[in-house]
Amino acid sequence: MLLCIPIVITALVKSTLLDKYDLSSLKLIYSRSTYLHAKTIGDLKQRLPHLKDIIQGYGMTEAGEPTSESRALRGPRPGSVGTPAPATTLKIVDLSTREPLGPRTTGEICVKGPVLMKGYVGIPREQYLDEEGFLQTGDLGYYDKDEYVYFVDRIKDVINYAGFQTSPAELEAVLLQHNAVKEAGVVGRPDPEYCELPTAFVVRQPGVKVTVQELIDFVAPQVVHIVILRTSNSVFDHLIIPKEKVSTEIAYAFIAFVLFLADN
Repeated sequence: MLLCIPIVITALVKSTLLDKYDLSSLKLIYSRSTYLHAKTIGDLKQRLPHLKDIIQGYGMTEAGEPTSESRALRGPRPGSVGTPAPATTLKIVDLSTREPLGPRTTGEICVKGPVLMKGYVGIPREQYLDEEGFLQTGDLGYYDKDEYVYFVDRIKDVINYAGFQTSPAELEAVLLQHNAVKEAGVVGRPDPEYCELPTAFVVRQPGVKVTVQELIDFVAPQVVHIVILRTSNSVFDHLIIPKEKVSTEIAYAFIAFVLFLADN
C-alpha cells in the first residue's frame, strides 16, 4: 500500500517513471489531505492495471479520522472520503441557519464522538463546539443517500463569485488533469462587480506549450460559474505556488506580486 496526497497521485498519472518500473505489487493507494478528482483516480488505475483501488479518508488533529473508505461497507466510491467511523456522528449544517441539511446539499461538516480532542488551551468550548457538542470543522462537504461523505474545501478558502461558492481545490484538480499543467493554484481575485474572480496561476510542464484560452476551454465544460484570469500572463514556465492554504490577505498579495512580475 502507498500512502500519499492528491498532488502526488496527479503527478504519477503524468509521470514516465511508471513505464520504467514493475509496480505490479502495488495494490492499494490511500489518499488524504485535500480534494482528489474522480477522473484522476480512473486515469491512474488505467496506467496501473494491477492497482485494485485508490481510497480516501478525511481526518484532522482535533478528531482523528472521522470518515474513511476503508470502512465503507459498499466499497470505495470515487470522489468520496468514505463513511463515518464507529461511534462517530457527522452532520452537515447550513452556514447561516446552522440547521442540519439533507443529502447532496453542501454545508459545514460537524463531528461528534469519542475521538474528539479534550479541547483547545485557552479557548472557550462554545467557540468551536455547537450546542449539541459537535465540533465545527470549518470544512465544506456533503453526503449522499448511502451516507458516503464528500469533502469540498475549507470554508475560509471558498471563493465568492457573484454570490456563488467556488471551490479552489476543485478547480485546481480539474486544471491538473491537463497534460500540459505541472502545477496549478487558484485564488480569489478582488473584483468590484463580482466580489471575487476565481483566478488560476499555472506552471507548464517542461517543454510543453499551452495557452490560457486552451486551459479555459478545458476547464469550462467540467465546472459551473468558472472565471479564470484571461491573460497569457497567468501561465508560467517557473513559479513557486504555495502548497499549503494561506489567508485571504496573503492570497491577494500573491496575486498582486505575480501580476507585477508579469507586467515587468
